[in-house]
Amino acid sequence: GNPLFSIVVTAKFVSQEYDDVYQEKQVDESCISESMGSMSLNQNLLDSSIEEICQWLSRQGMSPASLHIIRQEEIDGAFLFTESFDEIKMVLKGEGMKVGQVSRIRLAIEKAKREGSLN
Repeated sequence: GNPLFSIVVTAKFVSQEYDDVYQEKQVDESCISESMGSMSLNQNLLDSSIEEICQWLSRQGMSPASLHIIRQEEIDGAFLFTESFDEIKMVLKGEGMKVGQVSRIRLAIEKAKREGSLN
């Protein structure tokens, strides 16, 4: 039939599909920002001093050599709980920390974020 008609229908269909995708993306982002919000309530994690971080990691089974790296790099709660784990891993491995120790820190960080405290 009418070529103009089929163009309009196609355009409407494509934009409808785009709207659906866009709305899904909106939902994802609001979920993400919500979980970020609950993390930011955790001021006590962010305020942890280098020494508090070292004592906590020592309880998680970190080696003295690894704790030395934490002190040397002045890694505190603000760094551990706001930077991405990739960034943290890059710094620690760059300083020669063993892979097993790095993964232990990762588990400890995840646990602390869940519980909202350094246990």
